[in-house]
Parts: sequence; C-alpha cells; structure tokens
Amino acid sequence: MAKDNRTIAVSSQTSEGLVIRIIDYVSAREVRKFTIQEPTEMYSTNFNQISHKNPDLLLLAGSGKIFLLNTLTGKIFQEFEVTDDDWFSYYPQAAVSFADDENLLVAICPDALKIWQVENDVNTEDEIGALDARGSHAVYNLRGRNTVHFINVKNGKEVRKITISYPKSKDGEKVFIKEIKITPLDHVAVVPSSFDNLRLYDLSGNLIRELTNFKMQQGLHRMQITDDGTKVVTADVYEICILNLETREMEKCLRNNILRVYDKRREEDDENQKDTVLNEIQGNTLADQITAISPSFDQRHALTTATIQLRNEIDVWDALSGKRVRRLMNLMVFPNPIRMCTATRGVGFIYDQDLPHYKVFNFAEGKIERNLEGKACKRMNAFGFIDQKCMMSFSRGRRFVKVWDVDSGKVVKVVKFKEKHRFEEMLISNNGKMAVCSLASQMTQHSDKELHLIAIDTTSFSNKRLKYKGEQLTLFNAPDL
Repeated sequence: MAKDNRTIAVSSQTSEGLVIRIIDYVSAREVRKFTIQEPTEMYSTNFNQISHKNPDLLLLAGSGKIFLLNTLTGKIFQEFEVTDDDWFSYYPQAAVSFADDENLLVAICPDALKIWQVENDVNTEDEIGALDARGSHAVYNLRGRNTVHFINVKNGKEVRKITISYPKSKDGEKVFIKEIKITPLDHVAVVPSSFDNLRLYDLSGNLIRELTNFKMQQGLHRMQITDDGTKVVTADVYEICILNLETREMEKCLRNNILRVYDKRREEDDENQKDTVLNEIQGNTLADQITAISPSFDQRHALTTATIQLRNEIDVWDALSGKRVRRLMNLMVFPNPIRMCTATRGVGFIYDQDLPHYKVFNFAEGKIERNLEGKACKRMNAFGFIDQKCMMSFSRGRRFVKVWDVDSGKVVKVVKFKEKHRFEEMLISNNGKMAVCSLASQMTQHSDKELHLIAIDTTSFSNKRLKYKGEQLTLFNAPDL
C-alpha cells in the first residue's frame, strides 16, 4: 500500500506474464494495468511493495533478482542480483524490505543478509538472514529457529538478539518464529508458526506484552500494521481481525458479503472421498488428480490431463458411458489446452518459458508425432482448427495470424495486419469457416475508447472489421460461432 493509504498494487502470475494492477481501493477504481513478459524472472514474482517516497515506484521480488519498476512507464528502473537461482520462489513471500528512508534495500539471500544502496545497487554488507526493516533497524530470524536478531543496517552489525521459547503445538509439532515486523512505534511484533499469539518487543529486546487473542490464518496472508502502530490487521478464514496492540481489544468483520451455509451432517461422509485415490510415497500421502479437461472432436468424448501416482498422463473418456477409451502415459510434457482435429489426433499447447510451442498427439498410436514449426504465442487458448489438417493461431508477437499443416508441421499461411495493438483472443467457428480475433481482453487495458474485432474468412482469408461506436469489443464470455 502507498503512503496515501488508498493506492494498492496487485501483481499476479499468468501464462501471458506478470499482470500488475494499480488500484484506488477507496473508490474501487483501477488506475493502471499492464502486463510484463520480459525479463523472464518476472514470472516468479511473489512480492510487491509500493515506495513511500515515490508512489510510482514498485519493488518486485520472487526470482533470483529484485526489481524496482516505474509503474507509469512499465519499465524497470533498477535491478539487484540476489542469487543464480529462483531463491525467493521457494517460499510464499520474498523477505525484502526498504530501510533508512528507502536509501537502502535489505533482503534474505541463501547464505547472507544483503544490504544494497538503492541509488547505485551496490551490496554494502553481508550478514545472515533478514525479515523486516524500518529506519536504521532490521530484524531477522533463521527459518525454523526461535531467535530474533537485531541489526543496525547502517553498519550491518548485530546489536542484540533474543530467543523466544514456545510450547509445542496442539499436534505436537515444534513451534518457531513465522513472521516479524517493526511497527511505526519502533516495536517488534513476533508471530509464531502456530499463529495463536503475538509478542511485542522494544528495540532493546524487552518484552512489552503478549497478546494471546491474536488470530491469523496460515497461508499467503501476512499481518499488516496500521500507520499509527497501534493495531494489527490479519485474515482468519472468513473474517478480517483488527487487534488493538495497546488495549488487546479485537474487532472482527466478514471478508466479503457472501454467506456460506454448510451441512455439518455430511462432513464425515463426503461423497467425493469415495472417488479420491490416495498413494503413500516415501512417507507422503498424495492424491491422484485431474489438472485439465477439454472437449474432443465429436463433442461426445472428453480429454483430461492428470497426475496419477506422480506420473503425467492424458486420458480420453466417453462421456455417455463414463469409461476411459484411450490413455497416454509417462509423458515428459504437459499439454494444456488440447484441441482435437479428428477423433484420434490433436494439438496441445506446451508452455516453456523460453520456447512455448505446439505438439501433435496421436491417441490411436499413443505417441507424439511432431512439433509445429516455430514458437507459439503465450495466449495459450488462442488456437483451433479450421479443418482436419490445418490449425490457426497468432504469431509469436501476436501481430499476424498463422496457419499450420499438422501433417507436415509447417506454416502454410500467414495473414498480416496493420493494427496498432496486438491480438489478444481468438474464437473459431465450429465448422472452421470463420475466425474472430480481438484487440482487447479482460487482462489488458488500452487508452483507445473504441476497439474493433476482426472477422477472418478461413477459406479466402479475406477479413473485415466489426465495430460498435465507443466500445472496446472483446470475446470474453462469447458463445460458440
């Protein structure tokens, strides 16, 4: 959240890239929205923080690098090297924070606490571990440990440390420090992995008070401290909990206006339990699961991609009889989605960070026939068949429309356009004679008040524009042609 207490940044990982939304939550208005595809490290982002000095700067972390992004231009302002691999992506939240009036950047790294000067991205000191920083102070603990270390970030030296003793959880598990924050009142809030209490310390390491009525749900949620440093805000199942750190009073409100009604009588006899196959592998219990489902060529069969006993497979099911009729096992690739051109052949989109592409699958012979020529665009659902031999999709840069021959794997037709914006979505008619492409989607935002659709005749490859005055036309929730 920005310093104005109304602007928030929301980042989400999608197949198209990292989508960033700048939202005024007071008016519920989306201020800006854009998608970043380069560099590829952006796909691993799991942390963002708006600068309090410059609300147009956004701190992003989650891969082997930390980025400062200008949200007005969508350009990277600075980057900081953390490690060779995606260290931060192994954890739900990257441990990164500004310090010293945002002149310094503090981060946990695989083997050290690193501090950079923001203006020139120079690493000034190495010390072990870091979780939060404010002003000239930083606090950290090693993962799975119960010791809080206090650091002076100006010289990188440890000034003190405290060890907290927690009883075991109700399940008999060891309890360790889960989250640490320095409040605006220069108090240190410490939350254990059991999420059932909160301890407040001063910067000298003295315990101020313990709040045993603290509640927080385990997961990606993090506790938030109000600007005056007197309250902590957490999420607990369906409630938002506001705990006064001074009076110990707790306020609760529902997270949304949806009322859920559950039948507790069915809890012990869930009908879905009968269909769940569990496997014990190396001491871990794993459930077989279907990860994607697609309709087949004849609209009677369905294709599923599944993980069965830790092995990938594709199955073809007869929807009328409920029986599996074909099966491809031990695949080294995971196509999603799959489009069928005949009852036994189909093309699947294969996501690869550097080389997204299409593969031709033969279900009758149980094999992968070939790759289609060139790279696929990252709009994974934007492809389909115009007949039993030819598949249509966008070019890699989404400026053109390409047609592939699935028998040879070669591109046989390229339809070029002179559009200002890139194509976003594609819808192909059931008979393959017509394709409609859009320049707008739910995931993009353009300043143009009017954006048209383009209809392509797939026999002559002539096209025409479909307009509606003053409207941005998309294919969102469009029915089949």
